[in-house]
Amino acid sequence: METHAINNSGSNVKDSVLGTLTISKNKKRFHPNKLRMSIRRFLYRRRCLLTLIQFFTIFFFFRVVQLSLFTNNLDGNVYVTNLQKPVTKHDVTITFQIPAFNASHHADIYTYDLPDVTRYDYVSGKRFKEYVIPVKDIDVAYRQNLDPLEVFLIPFSHVDPGYGLTLESYYQRMSKHTLDNMVKKLNQYPDLTFQWAETIFLERWWRDISETTKQNVRELIQDGRFEILSGGWVMPDEAVTHFAPVIDQLIEGHQWLWENLGVKPENNWANDPFGYSSTFPYLWKKSGMENMVILRINQAMKGTLMKKQALEFTWKPLWSKNSTNDILCHLMPYRGYWIGDTCGPYNQHICREYAFMHTNPRDKVVFVTDDNLAERARILYEQYRITAELYRRDNLNANGESVSQNLYLPIFLGEDFSYVSGNDYDLIYKNYKKLFDYMNSKKEWNIQLKFGTIGEYFNKIKHNQEKRTAKDGSRFPSLSGDFMPYTDYQKDFWTGYYSTRPFIKQLSRELQSSLKMADIFHAYAHAQAESSENVIAYTSYAEVTSLLRAARRDLGMFLHHDGITGTSVTPVINDFRKKIYVALRKTESAIKLIISQLLTFGHVNGLEVFKNTVQRMSMTSIPRDVVMDMSVNFKAGGSFLVVTNPSARKRTDVISFTAVARNKYTFISSAEGPLDFQTQSLDKDNTTRFSFVVDLPPYSLQTFRVESFKTKKNMSETDVEEDVLEQKETQSDQQRNDTDIFVLENAYLYVEIDEKSGFPRKLKMKNDDKSEIDVLTEVLAYDSLRSGAYIFAPKGAANPFISGKPEIVVNKGTYISEIKSIYRSFTLTTRVYNVTGVKGMGVHLTAEFDMTKEKANFNKELILRFKTSINNENIFFTDQNSFQLIGRKTRAEHTEENYYPITSMVVIEDQDKRLTLHTAQPHGAASLENGWMEVMLDRRVARDDDKGLGQGVLDNTLTVANFILQVETRKENQEMPKELKYTYPSETNILMNELLNEPTYSLFVEEGKKLREFNLNEDVLSFTSLENSLPCGVSVVGMRTLSKSDLSYNGTSLVLHYTPTLNSLKETSLCSNRGDEVTLKHLFRSFMINSAKETSLTHLNDIKKINLDDNLRPAEMELRSFKVSF
Repeated sequence: METHAINNSGSNVKDSVLGTLTISKNKKRFHPNKLRMSIRRFLYRRRCLLTLIQFFTIFFFFRVVQLSLFTNNLDGNVYVTNLQKPVTKHDVTITFQIPAFNASHHADIYTYDLPDVTRYDYVSGKRFKEYVIPVKDIDVAYRQNLDPLEVFLIPFSHVDPGYGLTLESYYQRMSKHTLDNMVKKLNQYPDLTFQWAETIFLERWWRDISETTKQNVRELIQDGRFEILSGGWVMPDEAVTHFAPVIDQLIEGHQWLWENLGVKPENNWANDPFGYSSTFPYLWKKSGMENMVILRINQAMKGTLMKKQALEFTWKPLWSKNSTNDILCHLMPYRGYWIGDTCGPYNQHICREYAFMHTNPRDKVVFVTDDNLAERARILYEQYRITAELYRRDNLNANGESVSQNLYLPIFLGEDFSYVSGNDYDLIYKNYKKLFDYMNSKKEWNIQLKFGTIGEYFNKIKHNQEKRTAKDGSRFPSLSGDFMPYTDYQKDFWTGYYSTRPFIKQLSRELQSSLKMADIFHAYAHAQAESSENVIAYTSYAEVTSLLRAARRDLGMFLHHDGITGTSVTPVINDFRKKIYVALRKTESAIKLIISQLLTFGHVNGLEVFKNTVQRMSMTSIPRDVVMDMSVNFKAGGSFLVVTNPSARKRTDVISFTAVARNKYTFISSAEGPLDFQTQSLDKDNTTRFSFVVDLPPYSLQTFRVESFKTKKNMSETDVEEDVLEQKETQSDQQRNDTDIFVLENAYLYVEIDEKSGFPRKLKMKNDDKSEIDVLTEVLAYDSLRSGAYIFAPKGAANPFISGKPEIVVNKGTYISEIKSIYRSFTLTTRVYNVTGVKGMGVHLTAEFDMTKEKANFNKELILRFKTSINNENIFFTDQNSFQLIGRKTRAEHTEENYYPITSMVVIEDQDKRLTLHTAQPHGAASLENGWMEVMLDRRVARDDDKGLGQGVLDNTLTVANFILQVETRKENQEMPKELKYTYPSETNILMNELLNEPTYSLFVEEGKKLREFNLNEDVLSFTSLENSLPCGVSVVGMRTLSKSDLSYNGTSLVLHYTPTLNSLKETSLCSNRGDEVTLKHLFRSFMINSAKETSLTHLNDIKKINLDDNLRPAEMELRSFKVSF
């Protein structure tokens, strides 16, 4: 704020840096010559001083320009991003490392560094403590020579497909009417606009409206008055979602929009996710979007970005080597997105008075009249000026003066499920229209307001920036990293939802892997039929397509930011659970039809013949073995097991199934001959678990015969007798002593198990002495202080969760050895596989837990912790949406601030070793002390955390979580990378995680004659798509048939990803084809391709045509998307 002195004439005179010369009548008069000499001396000194000031001004100007290339100025403190120089901030010493992986394309701001330069000061409010936000005071609205301000007011309705009500209830009660009235009112008011983001509601509405209304909607879109943002099926959560189904729901939404509305979304709107991933901006950009809007970041850090004048920035991936993946991001300034939150940060009560759709007197809305128009306009004008100043990016001229600039501001006029009635639109339009007309006429305010769209806003600021760049070289600041975790006020950290309701999180991941496999093999089945010139008919194509579409859309719905997060009310969670379970069953049905098509060309009814070997028997049960009845009649064809490799790489795996062995002898064979196998008697009705090793080609179906004989003489000489599993008796306390050590080992691993807890305590790779590592495993729980569905706020350190002495069962066999430790409400099974390849290189852990079994588990948050001997110095890495590994640092004293989301792995490492915990489901994870690694398993909290849900989380159920522990060592003379902001997995990391998250799938055929009755030779009962594995690091993110609304074929989608690996680690994965090309001939070697082209991620924009021999391999960390037609 400028300071002025007022002279006697009333004019403003700016204070001089030399002070004010005052001549008083009461002073003694000077002689004229002396006076002239004094004036000359004064002017000479003044010129000298001004010259000196100009010199230092120019010097410091160029010094600032020089430093700006290497430094960032946050909160008045310089921190260095590319110099090995420690900087002290708030008594914290920070050392910034030169990025080792990509030193050529730095960002101006790294979110990794922001916590160290952010103040967590508070302003006490009526209900809670707000973080301090550096806004200007009201005087900023009344400066002389005000910069022009253009304000775009954008009506919207935020809609959740499940939160307080279910999707259908929300649609019938609210969203249907919002959209109906939107069409009417936009026709009634020619300058009114509206925006929408969730395709799931548009598709539901589209089924109910007339063709006339549909055409009207298209016209409103073409006129630029109804803007579709984002265009995904939903607005997904960004913390606990896997990137592959996020892409899938984005394709589903974009394909529907293009077919029905002719829309290609250009802007992304993400106002409600609870923190933001650095993966998603890249996905939006690859999908054709150029701009995005976000809101919910750490509110104190938002204050830091305000001081940096960085509420608008280009968001770039940490690993990116150029600007092609950058996207422009607008960060909303205050804490919320409702109309009241457009004033702030402490003046929400002011803008709530302008939420004109609220007519209840208790809402204290002040409607605009002729009498109060001037006053209401003045108040709103002041708030908009204050907010617009937050988006000013000052450039100083050579004299250090601020350069005039045009200011632009989007104001979002909406709330959750708003504009339900036509009157809501009327009240908003008429009241704001009065305010517009008055404010636009006030020349001294230099402001223009209008209804607009976010697309208009971005076009304005980018056009204005182009002019500024041409004039003075300025640009938007750049930022890399993510915004996790989120806190809105008083250090409430939203880190609890990472682990809330783990049962349904794990259920959705099971659906995800099954659906991906079904999509891939459905695409192959269709390509096979189309390439056969009508010899093979895919008679179940429409049925399978319908089943997979329904499952995909329900999974997409669940990825919503109040779905997979577990933060909806209990009846809605039950509805989500039911939908995901039904979607899983539909996917299983589709898989049976697809396998029937690929193995028998559809001659047998897959729904009748195939049975799942593992299944959930209800929507609240965990997966359990299904007991099969093996046929005893050889003439009936015996029984068959069909095994599917869902991976694009060859796989060695151990396959298990459970069956009633009616006869004494069992025979398992493949097309190459008999197989060795392991059995485990389950001691009930002759029930036995059979396990055998398979080598599976990539993307293949292999059939194995299983037969039962009464006498050994019925078997051929090459038959192999069953290898009976050695099952040790359960040990009691009397049978144990302090020197007992339980050991699990195979050709690769040596694992010590603690004799008291039954949990792992040490592991090492047998061929590497440096790999030995302590992994003391503990099951603990935090006592909840203020935790709820969203926030994690524990009362101190974690305490033991389990008590008493466990039942420990030790089973060791030829292929599988395991130790199971059983407590009342928690069971941990530690398992190793005696097979070659990746399967044998990890320690497989399965945790089963039920927090409802003991009353003492009330208000507890359950964790699994590993105390290791790794010296990670508070640095660890978490996967982000299973797309990348991002660096984390344990900084704060409060546990909840140091928790981060994981979806597939967490890593700690030192100069010698790396320890990775792979996970098959999302969790919150932390490394609270040196060498520690922990994941939160479940939460049972009674308190509502005052974030809108209105209830705690008490619907816990028996849940399973699967993990793999993996240790690796560094090559000789290889140091740990100095880059701390991100890292890469090893090749073995990638393959092991793929094995866990895309498991081998098997189906059983009890009566083999049903599978063979179509009279084809049994050797045909296999399918292989790829001759060789894809190169290491290259993965198929998704391959699926695209279909129109009538289920007709619309091409095949193929999305590839390439993950580089960390070459400082010793590799044992025997990967030899990393540099190989990937071509259409490789992926579709037996099929006739009509056309192929590279497209944007969701296939809305064509890039170039693709030939059969063109290399489809993506660049490092990149995605490439293709549309292929058969």
